[in-house]
Formats: sequence, structure tokens, C-alpha cells
Amino acid sequence: CVSFCPPPPASLKEIYRVMTPGGRFSTGVKFEQIKDFDPGIFRNTNKATFLKALEDAGFVDIKTQEVRLSTGCPGKHGRSGCRVDPRSHYTGIFATKPKR
Repeated sequence: CVSFCPPPPASLKEIYRVMTPGGRFSTGVKFEQIKDFDPGIFRNTNKATFLKALEDAGFVDIKTQEVRLSTGCPGKHGRSGCRVDPRSHYTGIFATKPKR
């Protein structure tokens, strides 16, 4: 849901502020799929900008992992072998608030 949040610097600083030291932040974003969507709705569409905002907020050990979906169908029809749109893959984002 970070695609819809206020611009990253403010929202990530607030998340950082309320997290327990040593806590982990994780989210998944479909950067490829949303990059051309309405910027008034999808505010955080640039991976590099979002990762920089995490760092600027104070997070450390920032990592990403591409999550490849096995099907394009959600819910009970997920096993039917629907075609997978490569843009529907997520980028998993993980970061830590330092213990001190």
C-alpha cells in the first residue's frame, strides 16, 4: 500500500519514529506495473527514489528481492494456470531500524 501513501520522506520518517529499535519494515510494490498510472493516486512509483527515502529516514540494512508470482489469477482460481503478466511481479523491500 506504500504506492498510495503520502510522499516517502514524510511517511517513512513517521513509520521509523513509531517503530521499535531493531524492528523490521517490509512491503511489496509493483513498480513496473504502476509507473505509468495516475500520479495523483499512485504516489510512490520509482524504486530508486523510494529506497533513497528509506535511507534518508534512518533505516539500515535495506534490501530488495524480486518476487515472481506463479500465477496471474487471484483467489480460488489461482491454480488454473492463468497467464502471468510479468509487470505484476512485486519488488519486496526490507529495512531495519537500528537498535540504537
